[in-house]
Amino acid sequence: MWYAQYFVLLLLISFVSGNRRQFIPRQLIHKSFSKAKDEPRINKVQERPRRRPSAIVQSHRHHNLDDHSHNKGEVEEEDFTHHNYEELTWFLKSVAKDFPHITRLYTIGLSAQNRQLWVMEISTKPGKHQPGIPEVKYLANMHGNEVAGREILLHFIRYLCKNYKVNPRVTKLIDKTRIHIIASMNPDGYELAATRRNLSRILGRKNSFGIDLNRNFPDQFFFGVTAPLQPETRAVAKWMHSIPFVLSANFHGGSLVANYPFDDSPSGQSSYSATPDDDVFRQLARAYSEVHPTMHLANPPWTCKEPRERFIDGITNGAAWYSVSGGMQDYNYVHTNAFEVTLEIGCEKFPNASDLPSIWKDNKDALISYLEQAHRGIHGFVTDEDDKGISGARISISNRRHDIFSAKDGDYWRLLVPGAYDVTATAVGHEPETKSIIVNSDDATEVDFKLKRLTVLKSLHHQDSEEEAFNLYQMQRQANDQLTMTSPALGFAGPPLNSRHQYELERPGINIDQSLLLDAGRPKRSFLNPFVSQLQFSPALTSNNFGVSPSNKPDRPR
Repeated sequence: MWYAQYFVLLLLISFVSGNRRQFIPRQLIHKSFSKAKDEPRINKVQERPRRRPSAIVQSHRHHNLDDHSHNKGEVEEEDFTHHNYEELTWFLKSVAKDFPHITRLYTIGLSAQNRQLWVMEISTKPGKHQPGIPEVKYLANMHGNEVAGREILLHFIRYLCKNYKVNPRVTKLIDKTRIHIIASMNPDGYELAATRRNLSRILGRKNSFGIDLNRNFPDQFFFGVTAPLQPETRAVAKWMHSIPFVLSANFHGGSLVANYPFDDSPSGQSSYSATPDDDVFRQLARAYSEVHPTMHLANPPWTCKEPRERFIDGITNGAAWYSVSGGMQDYNYVHTNAFEVTLEIGCEKFPNASDLPSIWKDNKDALISYLEQAHRGIHGFVTDEDDKGISGARISISNRRHDIFSAKDGDYWRLLVPGAYDVTATAVGHEPETKSIIVNSDDATEVDFKLKRLTVLKSLHHQDSEEEAFNLYQMQRQANDQLTMTSPALGFAGPPLNSRHQYELERPGINIDQSLLLDAGRPKRSFLNPFVSQLQFSPALTSNNFGVSPSNKPDRPR
């Protein structure tokens, strides 16, 4: 009886003092909260708001220590999300409105479903080619279901704009480079992939006509094996020829590697297929992979179900990985001045929005480092004796069978690795000039050429007789033919010979499909014998498979 009175007394004391648990035996406490353990759960919920501010502060401090002056103007984490076509359009227009002094938003055409193919230009003089300033480009979302590149390029656009005149490295890049960015080359495919991403891994990869755009460009080894040119392919190809691009990169998803040309080989088999500038492409690929925190690792992080693919230094030759016909990076190299690589920036093709901040962080510095490669090698002007720029002058490197051509003002950029070279400038109606130069590992070496007019190229109207005029005409033809000679062993040399600029694509009366193979009416470079049938190189060409092979399945990267 006295025990019950004592227990009642303890209960009264506990309620009065507000410390009920202090006086209750442990056995009773266990019985009271054994069902759901409410009190411990309430405590955890109450503690979370107190921990979050300190975590943000610590993250911000850590970020400041890593990036130092790079942190100003950086995109905040809560801004990361996926953008559909309407949101992407609004985003780009908003940036163009906020930064009109360094940006220009323009379109190069329409997709198959009439969506605009937007391009954001970032430069100190938007809308104008500045002589001596290299032109570079980034493209992403060529496959509609590979979206990480699309999102990081949107953030890269805003990062560059916000950090101009704030971050010295970004400021220098914009002051000395004209940058063009296509965040989505296949907006139709993206819309399909975004709405039905859970149904299929490959849904939205192709355009709305069911054509893989990275198998749709004219191929340098196998003519006529790609599908009819799509609206997106046609628009991008015209754009490539309208601007004298020096450097380019194309962003994909599905692996983690920097892939460089050639993407296919003369045999059509998966084997190393080197370009004449293989050393340059390896340097470009490493410029991205070695700055990326994990791409260059022997065993990079891999969160996908697909088997891990390993690449030495995070780079690979395209054809050595697996052969692809009709790829865009090969078309850039063969038919324009631009050197392009394909960047696979993660195994997840359509990552969750929560993963985008880490993807951006991994690629931010590599994006800048790669564009800085446009300022390597040699650059300069080709002028005549009156100091007027010569458009379409051929710049040749000894023992390197790949030439580039000067822009309308006579300016040129030629990417090279450090070393000693003999460089020759040739133009119709002028004597060629050769210089021996040294290329260093820092900024590009300036090499200017002043070409003398050929003395035999006098006006035909000032000749004393028709016979003398005809003989002079024959001499002029021979001089021009030497510049355009087609060798059965080397294929088309392809210099610009008429008054049109090398980078202009269309001219009256020529079909656009022909123009993609004839640059302003001139034969383009080829790495095969043009007089030999292409069908002998691969039996697969006899079937109309548009470049699809067992090693080139729809779910593969690139």
